[in-house]
Amino acid sequence: MRDGPGVRTTQSRNALSLVLSFLLCSPVLALASLALCAESAPARELYQENCAPCHGSQGRGDGPGVGAFPVKPANHTDPLVMRAHTDEYLFKAITEGGTGVGRSPFMPAWGELLTEQQIATLVAYIRSLSASVQQ
Repeated sequence: MRDGPGVRTTQSRNALSLVLSFLLCSPVLALASLALCAESAPARELYQENCAPCHGSQGRGDGPGVGAFPVKPANHTDPLVMRAHTDEYLFKAITEGGTGVGRSPFMPAWGELLTEQQIATLVAYIRSLSASVQQ
């Protein structure tokens, strides 16, 4: 059997449609795909600038501002803590702050300052912190 010029185009189109459908039907998987860039310098810088003052540079909940809070910030390196929360929960916590997820009012809302893409990148980066501890 010989493939004609239209066969490869149809196969390419079908493959592209399958990938797009998969990503569009699963926002969590689309978010998870950002994990590929979680270890990037921009993701690390975003975390260091916005999260590290409270959560610490390594994500252990031991940032320099921790002494001022009555509640210790979350330890992003603890797999048990991180498994308890979905990506959607983390996204909402970053966007709306602690009160948005029924937690500490000392966790600020970043939704007005960061884009959705930046917040998704932070979620992936935070996930990578606990994943690196598990390995």
